[in-house]
Amino acid sequence: DPPNNTQTPTTLLGKMLRLDVSGASATIPAGNPYPAIAGVRPEIWALGLRNPWRASFDRLTGDLWIADVGQNRLEEINFQPANAAGGQNYGWKLYEAS
Repeated sequence: DPPNNTQTPTTLLGKMLRLDVSGASATIPAGNPYPAIAGVRPEIWALGLRNPWRASFDRLTGDLWIADVGQNRLEEINFQPANAAGGQNYGWKLYEAS
């Protein structure tokens, strides 16, 4: 990520997005962490992800687990509690795995 897209809030690359698709068109849900910050994409729920290839909600707790592919030899699993407000930064490219 030479241009540091994952840490840049004006691009959707390296982000997890949160949209409401229950209507005729997708909208930004109330409660997204960046709805009114100038220059930040309001769809962004979390940033700092390299290549999340799978995500799953725990059916009992509502917690979110994100499998994120590492660059060379490390992979990581990111955890977001169900009561999290959003806006988490999972660290790529500043940090990888441990």
